[in-house]
Amino acid sequence: MSFVAAMPGKDGQCLWTPNSTGRIEGPVDLPLGDLSREGIHRRDLWRVARDVLPSMNAVFRRKPGADPAADWTPANLGAWEALDVGLTVGDLGRRLKVSPAAAAQALLAPWQAGALEAEFPPSELSWLLFGRLMGDLVSRFADISGLKMTEALAGFLSDRARSRGLDLQIRAGKFIPGEPPQDDPTQGCREMLAEVSEYASRLHGVEFIDRLYSDHVRSAQASELPALERLGVAGRAAAGQAAGD
Repeated sequence: MSFVAAMPGKDGQCLWTPNSTGRIEGPVDLPLGDLSREGIHRRDLWRVARDVLPSMNAVFRRKPGADPAADWTPANLGAWEALDVGLTVGDLGRRLKVSPAAAAQALLAPWQAGALEAEFPPSELSWLLFGRLMGDLVSRFADISGLKMTEALAGFLSDRARSRGLDLQIRAGKFIPGEPPQDDPTQGCREMLAEVSEYASRLHGVEFIDRLYSDHVRSAQASELPALERLGVAGRAAAGQAAGD
C-alpha cells in the first residue's frame, strides 16, 4: 500500500510506501506536515537560486584575483573554500554534505559579488548567449521603432520560435526567454538569429545588426567565443568590421 502527496510547485511529488525496503539515507522522524513545509521551503530556495544563478548545470569556480567579502555568511564562505576546483551545484552540495538547494543558496552572494566564474555545457551556453543577444536586439529595436513595430517583431518571433520548439516571448518591449530545450538548441537559435537579423536589417539597415553583433563579440569572454561562432554571430561581426574598414 502506498500513497502520493503532491507538493506545490512546478513539478515533483513525494511517494511514501509503508514497510518499504528501499534505501533510505537516514531516519526521518518528522510529522508529514513538517516534511511538506520543508519541501515548500526548499522549492522556494530553488526559485530564488534559479532567478540569480545562470545555470544549475554550470561548473562554478573562484574568479582569479577575487577575495571573499566581509559580509558573507558562513555558508557563503564554506562554498567559497570548497570551490578550489570547479564544481556544479550538485557536486558542491555533495562536497559540503548539504542539499543542492542549500548549496545553490550558498553560491548566491559570491556570484552576485562577481567573485565566481561559470563554465556552461555547450547547449546551455548557446541558449544563454542567444537570450542575451535577443534581449539586446529587442531592446535596441524597441528604442528606435516604437510600440507598434515592436509588437510586429514579437509576432514574427513567436511564429518562428513555435515552429522550432523554442520557448520565448516579447512582453512590454522586453525579450523573455523561457526554459531551455532538452535537446541542443544551437541550430534553432542560429536560424532564429539569422531570420530576425534579416527582419531588423530591412527596417534599420545592416549596420544595426553588425553593430549589435560586434558589441557582443567584443564583450564576450574567451570561453563564449566558440558558442558565438556556432550561433553565426562571430562570423557576421567579423564581416561587418571588415566592411567598415
